[in-house]
Amino acid sequence: MGRFRWGVLGTGPVSVKFAAGLRQIGAEVAMVVSRGERGPAFAHLFGGVVVEDYARAAAMAPGMVDAVYIATPPALHFDHAQAFLKAGVPVLIEKPIAASLAQAESLRDLARSKGVFAMEAMWTRFMPAITALRRMIDEGAIGELRMISASFGQAYRPDPAHGHFDPAQGGGALAQLGAYPLSLGQFLCGEAMAAKATGCLGPTGVDEDAAMALLYADGVIGSFQTSLRGTLRNSLTVTGTLGRIEIEGPIYRPWGLRVFSNPPVGRAQMDLTGKALFKEGPLFQRLSLFRARRARRGRVLSLPYAGNGYHYEAQEVQALVRAGALESATMPLDHSVALTALTQSLRHQIHGMAQS
Repeated sequence: MGRFRWGVLGTGPVSVKFAAGLRQIGAEVAMVVSRGERGPAFAHLFGGVVVEDYARAAAMAPGMVDAVYIATPPALHFDHAQAFLKAGVPVLIEKPIAASLAQAESLRDLARSKGVFAMEAMWTRFMPAITALRRMIDEGAIGELRMISASFGQAYRPDPAHGHFDPAQGGGALAQLGAYPLSLGQFLCGEAMAAKATGCLGPTGVDEDAAMALLYADGVIGSFQTSLRGTLRNSLTVTGTLGRIEIEGPIYRPWGLRVFSNPPVGRAQMDLTGKALFKEGPLFQRLSLFRARRARRGRVLSLPYAGNGYHYEAQEVQALVRAGALESATMPLDHSVALTALTQSLRHQIHGMAQS
């Protein structure tokens, strides 16, 4: 079996990371689709034939590549993915999968009707730390899941030409950064049953800050924040009846887990003896503070990623395409459609607040 051949659409920073990650698994870039001078520079670095016309690239792709990675602006994802799916070429579409719910549903239905593999590129789901976190939750390591909280925010300089701030390119905190906490919440807790959002729009009309409260099955509550104007903790914590687990490292590239054991406590007993007075004294309080600090450290599980971490999702695609599978169980198309519907609803809530 020869090397897996990728086509890469778009030559921005994420495409560079993805192409660099392919070296970890011995895959090759066989086609680079980009207009302007960046295409040849990208191909010089990673290899591949440069094609400037997207329609021509879709016609050339069968037999030339085994799959394409689409990392053009989100507003173009639908058109580009549709062209390659119609040509029978498997696609890995950078998040968000499409600019609207109707487009996401159309891509899902097209992929299934054509019998062609398609997946949204939520690379963090495939990282070793997140894989282990999902397994520990399923095995009951922290008891019954009760809450999940996560954030992803980065302070950017406002720039109307930057894709994050340009509505025509699919900008906004929810689409660009909020996809991480929302998608991981879905992966760990299932589909949200209810969702509320509050947020602020910037001068260009995109949501720049947002806070969200979600309700999942069995009463699990989610609390998420995202921002283009402020750097947040970029963390993820899941809490159960027996403890909690926090990721080590940022939400988009975790390298481990920190596990805390917190068994349930019963009702405090009334104590009016001298022992009660001792417990409220400075010596005992100092000891309690020491114990609390030790307990706060938790138990760290080191789960480092290889390379830059981008190859895990590529490995998933390669294995499934070669096996003749049409979707990933880790990132199925129905998840992408549901996430698009959720994001669209949250964005409408924020815009509705701004207009009222």
